[in-house]
Amino acid sequence: MNKVLFIAYLYPPIANSGTQRSVKFSKYLGRFGWKPYVLTGTNPMGNNVDKKLLDEVSMVKDIFRVPMTSEITISNWTKYLPDSLAGFITDKLVWRLREKNKFPDIYRDWIEAATEKGIQIVTKNKLDLIYASGVPWSSFVVAKKISSKTGVPFIIDYRDLWTEDYAQFGNKIVSNKELNLELELLNSANHVITVTNSIGKVLSEKINNNSEKITVITNGFDDDEFTIETETKENGKFSFGYIGVWKENYNPEQLIMSINKLSDAQAIQVEFIGAGFDIEKVSKITKKNTTIECLGYIPHSKAVKLMKELDCLFVTTPDSDYSQLCLPGKIFEYLGSGTPVLAYIDADSELWKFLEKTGGALLVDKKEPEKLDHIIRKIAETRIIDCPAINKNELWKYERKNLTKNLAITFNKVLESSNVKVNA
Repeated sequence: MNKVLFIAYLYPPIANSGTQRSVKFSKYLGRFGWKPYVLTGTNPMGNNVDKKLLDEVSMVKDIFRVPMTSEITISNWTKYLPDSLAGFITDKLVWRLREKNKFPDIYRDWIEAATEKGIQIVTKNKLDLIYASGVPWSSFVVAKKISSKTGVPFIIDYRDLWTEDYAQFGNKIVSNKELNLELELLNSANHVITVTNSIGKVLSEKINNNSEKITVITNGFDDDEFTIETETKENGKFSFGYIGVWKENYNPEQLIMSINKLSDAQAIQVEFIGAGFDIEKVSKITKKNTTIECLGYIPHSKAVKLMKELDCLFVTTPDSDYSQLCLPGKIFEYLGSGTPVLAYIDADSELWKFLEKTGGALLVDKKEPEKLDHIIRKIAETRIIDCPAINKNELWKYERKNLTKNLAITFNKVLESSNVKVNA
């Protein structure tokens, strides 16, 4: 069996939308001839934690957890102090040390310790390949450093775009230094993986349209997760749901505004259930006669169960050029749940084209908000959503085990290509 160093900072018990890709790849790689040696962090550092996720990777026997360099440094400073004093000093100093250098991201402080440990793992276990999942982009830096030291080829996996202005949330300004680092990593990596065809095209243009260096492996759904029992609702209302983050230009606000336009008689027939954000986000824009429930952060297993229990799942995309390129990770699980999807998206986006192939979603162009109003009104009156049937053969391409098989095939090709170059 071939062996790969699998670098993923976002890994259980961290509960993040980016965690699932690494969970499923590492969980199923062994079925396709690759043994993962996972290199991840020790401290979740501000991320939500879901310890149940650890059960998902219980079959991954080699997981190496490396703390931030600042944590190692402070531990050495305080190891002879009483625990209470050591803890107090650690809390005061760790964040100050991290603030000193946040390039290329807030996980910069992990690079040195992770690189050192990664070199040890690769050398001791004679690994064949290095794979890094980003974000954080610091993982790419770690992969390159380990590869440079050991001579083992490395692959970087873009779950998102990095330096494009339209891909930045929070008005972040991307520096020339960061642009140059990305180009350096793209050019030096043996191969690049990403999650959509559109993002693949953007990355290809950065490296002289070398499309052969890029493979698209989308996110997906795990069919095993949806073999669960669900509960029957008792209130008789038609339930709309949105599961995910609420960002300034990326949220279910338009759905709620359409629900607000219902008459009182219509409004009592529907409800909105959200997960991943607090009720304050919704209550500010919701009419009093609308039933809403916001669950905040919920574990992944509960989110999957909720997807199956709702009557309709709402998906949208950011109000930026990025909406043309992205395939939100949640859409695969939405479709995997079998629950009808209401997609309020751009008609010329990759997501629109994707949903036309898979079925399972009623598509509404974001340029036609009045059409969304009409659909919500019709659903409130009939309690039926007129949604195309799912194309099961098309959807099955995105089952996690099939996607992991594609990853293993890519690993094999890169390894074979690297061996040819070495022997030439």
